[in-house]
Amino acid sequence: MASNAKRYHHAVCLHVPEVDQTDFLRASSQRTLPSWKALADAGIVESRVVFKTVANVQEDTLPAWRFLALTRLGDGITPTDFLSETVKHAGAFEEPHARVQRAEFLTPNDNAYYPASDSTAAVYSIEYIRVFHDYLDTYRNMMEAQTGPAVGALVKDGYAHSFLAFDTESVLQSSKGLPDWTAIHVLGLDSTTRWEGFPEAIDPHLRAFDEASGFDEVFGALPQIRTMERHVFANRIDALSIGY
Repeated sequence: MASNAKRYHHAVCLHVPEVDQTDFLRASSQRTLPSWKALADAGIVESRVVFKTVANVQEDTLPAWRFLALTRLGDGITPTDFLSETVKHAGAFEEPHARVQRAEFLTPNDNAYYPASDSTAAVYSIEYIRVFHDYLDTYRNMMEAQTGPAVGALVKDGYAHSFLAFDTESVLQSSKGLPDWTAIHVLGLDSTTRWEGFPEAIDPHLRAFDEASGFDEVFGALPQIRTMERHVFANRIDALSIGY
């Protein structure tokens, strides 16, 4: 069952030059990870997962970033609470060798949030989506009423590992040249071949809500209401992650 609690998440896109990535991983685990663990012990955050891009699903011309750090705030913790705690020890949370391309707060979509409890997927599909302004409510309603529950059924059936769909709540920082996306979707899978089979797998679950609206009908209409700014496959970096 999807969790509909509006618990905030903090997302940061990090660019680390290829030559610095080994040093980044080592220094981050030694310097910043203990600070995140302290926030978790204090209940300020519940989890923090760091993803590393391993392949582009589609090519784009956006500024580079290889890592996404996704932090789930603790129960009852607001963005203001979170920023207050991190600002107190700002230097402890600065990632070595990394440049922040974008930082934002997110909220989960109703009926489109199916986290894993205690395991890691082999690969994650991560989509950065910009919904056209006039269709924000239409897209959100579609996610809540049909698409989100249909993907949730794939999670329940074991076809997908997990699914997290977020709306952007507020943008704290964004580099020049980045589009103003409005949503991030993270789909955990056992392999990239599961993504190739996604249209066939989700079709009957979509039709369970509306027999006339299968994959072709639902996803075929999406280019009219949103654009995919970036779509990548990524791995979870366990050495830098806390919880799930």
